[in-house]
Amino acid sequence: MLENVSSEELKTLIKSAIREEMSSIPQVKEEGFITRHELSEKLHLSLVSVDKYIRLGKLKGSRIGGRVLFKESEIKLDEIPSRKNRR
Repeated sequence: MLENVSSEELKTLIKSAIREEMSSIPQVKEEGFITRHELSEKLHLSLVSVDKYIRLGKLKGSRIGGRVLFKESEIKLDEIPSRKNRR
């Protein structure tokens, strides 16, 4: 069966089969992660304050590689005072 198919036709068949399978998979939104530095900018806090809130349990980070990352969906802004809200 494959003996009569050229390499270009085989590539085309494989691509179309992959596209068809990929389109049947439901799309899940990939959850975003942010770094300590990005979180400190978002909350208008210093990195020292972010580290303090991690120690106090108000922020939960995940250590991935050598970095601490935060799921954006798990950040509860109402539990963390920011400099922006103090003025």
